[in-house]
Amino acid sequence: MPSTSMWRIAEESVSSTMASLFGCGPLSASLLAGVSSTTSMMRPHTCPRASDTLLDGTKVCLHAVIDNYSRRILAWKAALRLEPQTTCAILLEAAKGLGAGEKATVIADSGVENVNGEVDKLLGFGQLRRILAQVEILPSNSMIEAWWRSLKHHWLYLNQLDTLAAVERLVAFYVGEHNSVIPHSAFKGQTPDEVFFGTGKAVPDDLATACAAARQARIAANKALRCEDCRPPPAQAPTSTVSPESAAIPEVLHLQRPTPECP
Repeated sequence: MPSTSMWRIAEESVSSTMASLFGCGPLSASLLAGVSSTTSMMRPHTCPRASDTLLDGTKVCLHAVIDNYSRRILAWKAALRLEPQTTCAILLEAAKGLGAGEKATVIADSGVENVNGEVDKLLGFGQLRRILAQVEILPSNSMIEAWWRSLKHHWLYLNQLDTLAAVERLVAFYVGEHNSVIPHSAFKGQTPDEVFFGTGKAVPDDLATACAAARQARIAANKALRCEDCRPPPAQAPTSTVSPESAAIPEVLHLQRPTPECP
C-alpha cells in the first residue's frame, strides 16, 4: 500500500428492503458513504426512486471505504441507522492496513455522519486526515459514487432486498468479486487486490502475450480452411419405396382402357 494514502468516504441508504410477494425488485435507493485515495469526491445524493411506497419503510444504510490507488474496497458496513459510530468503525477497519508511521487522507462529504465529535476524536490521533469534498477542495467523490452505481444496478437491483441479512450477504459477495475477481480496465486486466498487494504486475504482459498468440492461431486456422470444408455434403437422390407390383398397376390400367373408335 502506498505510504501516503488517500481514501474517499461516502454513505448510501438503500430504501428498498421488503420486495413484494410478486417478486418485484428493489423499490428505491439512495447513495452511500465510502473512502478512496483520490482527490475527487461528490456529496451523497438521493437516486431516483423506483417506487415511493415501501412495504415497511425500512432503510438500510451502507458505508464503505475505497482506496483510490487500487480501487479496492477496504471496509464496509450495513446498518439500519446512519450513525457516526459506523463511520468510525469502517475507518478503523481500513486503517489496519496502514504501517507504522503511515498516514492516509480521508476525503468525505460534509454530512453529519462524517463531521461530528466521534469522528473528530478518531482523527485526533493523527493517522487519518479529513478533507471535505466540494468544501475544502473542488473535486467530487466520483470514484466511490461510480462504485455505488455499479453495486446497485449491476447486482443489488437484480435481487430481492427483503432483510438486512440479505443486503449484507449480497454486498459481501459483490465486494469479494470486485476486489479479487473482476479485472479492471484501468489496470490492464489486474484486479484491485492484485494492484493493492502488488501481486499482479505480470498480468498485463501475460494477457498481451496470450492475446497475440490467440490472434495468430485464429489467422492460421482461417487460412487452413478450404472451400470444400465449408460446403454442405451433396444431397443424395431419394430412394424409391414403390414395390414392383405397384409399378405394374398403371400398365394394367392402360391396357384395359377402351380404344376410341375411328370416325
